[in-house]
Amino acid sequence: MSKGPMSETLRNSSDKIAGYWAFIVFVAVCGVVLTVLAYRMKFNGGFSSTSADWSSFGSYVGGVLGPLISFLTLLAVIKTVALQRELLDSQRTEFAKMDAHQQAASTAQHQQLLAAKAELDATRAQAYLATQLQFLETLRAHYKREADGLADVITRLIDTNGFNAAAQIAAEEPLSKKQIAEQKIADLIGLSLELTLKEFSTITEIKKACAPKLLKIMYGDQIVEIPSSQEQ
Repeated sequence: MSKGPMSETLRNSSDKIAGYWAFIVFVAVCGVVLTVLAYRMKFNGGFSSTSADWSSFGSYVGGVLGPLISFLTLLAVIKTVALQRELLDSQRTEFAKMDAHQQAASTAQHQQLLAAKAELDATRAQAYLATQLQFLETLRAHYKREADGLADVITRLIDTNGFNAAAQIAAEEPLSKKQIAEQKIADLIGLSLELTLKEFSTITEIKKACAPKLLKIMYGDQIVEIPSSQEQ
């Protein structure tokens, strides 16, 4: 399993800190060895049995190695702090990159959801439009039968009574209804053509374009207010 950028950064920083401390320890050991060798070369001899000599040797070692160890320790602490700051900056950069990546992924997912919803709405709208066009065709066929029936009534009146004033008066009402039915047929054809030529993306758009005109065709001016409907 591959390590992420953050794990790689932590490993590199840990290696740097460990390497620097190893260098400090190496310098300190070298300092101790050189100090002891210098003491022995200057004051020839082996281990002394006199406490005063050991006290002098301790003072010598402490005086020489103490400042060196303190200085090396200070350098190590400063270097450790610098590496930790570098690590924090690197982590901050990595977190910013991860956040930007997550934001980009979230934006892309949101856009995909919007596109999927738009496609679904368009599909539903097309299905609803087909249903509405079929309904308009059914109404047109109904008014066509009504107009044909009224035409037959007018024809029978004329055939029975002849073309005279009485027949004309009797045919006025069927003729008026026939003209209304034919006007409704023409209006339904116009509405079907309008719905076919327009592009709709939601069912609500189809309802807004169709419902008021359809109700006016069917009921005339009797419809004063049309209840609003919301797409589910």
